[in-house]
Amino acid sequence: MRKITSYILNGQGLGMKFLAGLSVLMALIFAIVIRVQGAAYVPYAQEIADQMLPVKVVNGQIVEPLNTFKMAQIRIEGRDTPLALPLVLDTRVTNLDANLLPQGVYVTRTNIYTVNRNQVKVIKIEGDNYIPKGDYTDVFKSWLNWSAVIGIVILFVLYLILTMFYALCTQVIAKLARRDMAFDSRMRLSAVVLTAAYILFIPLGWLGFSSTLLFLAVMLGALIWFVVKYVPTGKPAAA
Repeated sequence: MRKITSYILNGQGLGMKFLAGLSVLMALIFAIVIRVQGAAYVPYAQEIADQMLPVKVVNGQIVEPLNTFKMAQIRIEGRDTPLALPLVLDTRVTNLDANLLPQGVYVTRTNIYTVNRNQVKVIKIEGDNYIPKGDYTDVFKSWLNWSAVIGIVILFVLYLILTMFYALCTQVIAKLARRDMAFDSRMRLSAVVLTAAYILFIPLGWLGFSSTLLFLAVMLGALIWFVVKYVPTGKPAAA
């Protein structure tokens, strides 16, 4: 405990090594889960690719297949009929009225529509491209492997934002506790508390204990309050 306290008060940096370590840990757990469970979905992804490909784009327009309507489907064991997916290729038209579409992804001759609840995004198809029909199993498996690398970067940015938020909360808590803490000390404290909380809740989650974001935020706030209030953190704040 003294080493941690000394690091928070007198250490160097902003706690980035804790955030990096937490990001790597969480990304590895995520990658293992994705690699194990995701492998079971690779055949389904290949099945969808077999249905939708080939696709050829010339000057920002799909020319193959032309005047075609396809809705992706997968065959699931135990079902008598294929399961329709919200992925549609409709090269009979160039535009769609996205307000009338249910959630899903829709591809026309010139646009890609993504509909998510009340949010609609339209991506214009550009340039020339050709995606042939073939075996993409290794490609899908490679995406699973790269998920760990991408996950590390995304998680690090997310944890950095959370750490800065809790550093701001720590400033408020320090004022209430009539103590002074420099910004770098608050960042180190937030990074340590955030890392400890996640490491604690990971095994609890495996044991079936589920926690909400609100509960986690309250626990983090309580830990920060305890450290600021009962561990010497500097000179008392001015009244």
